[in-house]
Amino acid sequence: MAELIPLEYRVSVARKGLIRRWLIAGGMVVAAAIGGLTYTHLWERKQSQAYVEMQKSYDRTMALLRSARELQASRDELAAKMARIERLQNDTMVLTLLRNVAGAFGDEDLLKFIRVDAHLGDPKAAEQRYQVQIRGITKDATTHNKLLDRLTDIGRKSRPPLKVNLGETHQSKAPDSVKEVTFFDLFCEPLPLDKAKLEAVVPPSQDQSAAQAH
Repeated sequence: MAELIPLEYRVSVARKGLIRRWLIAGGMVVAAAIGGLTYTHLWERKQSQAYVEMQKSYDRTMALLRSARELQASRDELAAKMARIERLQNDTMVLTLLRNVAGAFGDEDLLKFIRVDAHLGDPKAAEQRYQVQIRGITKDATTHNKLLDRLTDIGRKSRPPLKVNLGETHQSKAPDSVKEVTFFDLFCEPLPLDKAKLEAVVPPSQDQSAAQAH
């Protein structure tokens, strides 16, 4: 009976069965591939979210560490400033120099800048080295000479003694004024102790004072 079934029909049935199996297998492969791709996409998305959260946490931690370092640096800087201010408050040499220089200025003088370099050189030396730079404005040449006289007189009597060196002067108009005034820049340095003692005992004559002032 089987021999009576045409060969073409049997080939067609076998072909359809084979195609059906291939389609089923292909569908399963496609479904597996889609499932794998979906799982991979979800996994990558989860990992990306975890990385973003980790990065945010790292950034927050670094920001806290940076803030802590900045706060510590600010505290250290403030502590250093306070220690420096305390040293200046206890430094009698600096205070004396500032007081003596400021005390020489009168109503016709203006102190614009002062710089005190104290304790220069060897701190164990018998005579301490220091230097005072002064910049200011005075009314004219006469008031400038009077200021130099006062500074010289105060410098001889002060402890530490102070020697006033002639500096530079120039005439110029004062800010917000049409009148010309005298701008000056001078340096003061230590007066040798032996000379200071001698001048304290024997004050210089008026001619010598005038020569020093000029």
